[in-house]
Formats: sequence, structure tokens, C-alpha cells
Amino acid sequence: MKFDGIDLVIEEKNYDTIDENYLKGLSDAFEIPILSITAPERGITKAKIEKLVKMAKALKVQVITFSPSHMNDKNGDWFYKHLSKVKKDLRISIAIQNVEQKFYIFIIPEYKNNNMLDLKKIT
Repeated sequence: MKFDGIDLVIEEKNYDTIDENYLKGLSDAFEIPILSITAPERGITKAKIEKLVKMAKALKVQVITFSPSHMNDKNGDWFYKHLSKVKKDLRISIAIQNVEQKFYIFIIPEYKNNNMLDLKKIT
């Protein structure tokens, strides 16, 4: 069975998922391109976004997928503004997941801007 490619899910505790040289070697050796990268759900910073962009360029990735800001992220406004700026400078698609609605204490959403109407306003 031949696959078109894979989605690389970044796990920061697993160094192999953030070493683009290692990943490029695997991709070339097995002749399976890395078509997309899925960022960690939480703890995204500007530096981490830049690292993902660098990886995407090196691996010739077509899409980087992010989760909406988590409720524990104190200021999520920078996130969408920064992604918009990054998108303007790239030839790579940026996607935001429509994550499952989860609530704390039945009323506080776990993720900010995680419904289609909010995502449409942001993008």
C-alpha cells in the first residue's frame, strides 16, 4: 500500500518530532513526504511558531495546523495576529482545528474561539 504522505504531530517531549534533519532523512529514505505538521495543542509561543515554520520550509510541508488558544493561555490575541502575519509571508497553508467543545464546570470553554463563527471572524 502506498500513502500520499503523513501528518507530523509535534510532541515536544519526543525530540524526534522536532528534529527536521532527522525527519527529512526518514522521509527521503522511505519515500513518504511529510505533507502537514500539527502543532502541540497547548503552550504555543512565537518562538515555537517560528520553529514550526522553519521545519515546514525545510521539509517542504504544505499545511501547518494549530489548535485554538487554550483557556490557560493568558493572552491569546497575539496568537491569531501572529499567525496572520506568518501566513502573509509564507507559501504554506495555515489551518486552525475545530476542536471538540470541552467545558470546565459545565460553562467555561477549554479552548477560546473554538467554534466556526469565532474562527471565521479571526481568519
